[in-house]
Amino acid sequence: MAKTKSKKTKKECPPDKVFYVCNGQVLKNIDEMLYALQKMDDGAFRHHVHDGKNDFSNWLKDVFKEVELAEKIKKVMDKNHIVEIVKTSGVASIKK
Repeated sequence: MAKTKSKKTKKECPPDKVFYVCNGQVLKNIDEMLYALQKMDDGAFRHHVHDGKNDFSNWLKDVFKEVELAEKIKKVMDKNHIVEIVKTSGVASIKK
């Protein structure tokens, strides 16, 4: 099962489904999303996550079909908390 999850997260999304971060980064998979979140400044994070909006949750649900994980982070407003939820979910290969 772990192999399937790892392959799934390293799989890049189609070019028309990449995540364009407001700071110019382009994300193609869940591991890249995690790495970007860990380095992202608060302003960029708040652009994508605020009351009533969570672009990361939407991307996980719509592009990667990670509905359960998307629901877990949907209302989380803290970047570090989102990172920990995704890391412990088993869908990312980044664990640290």
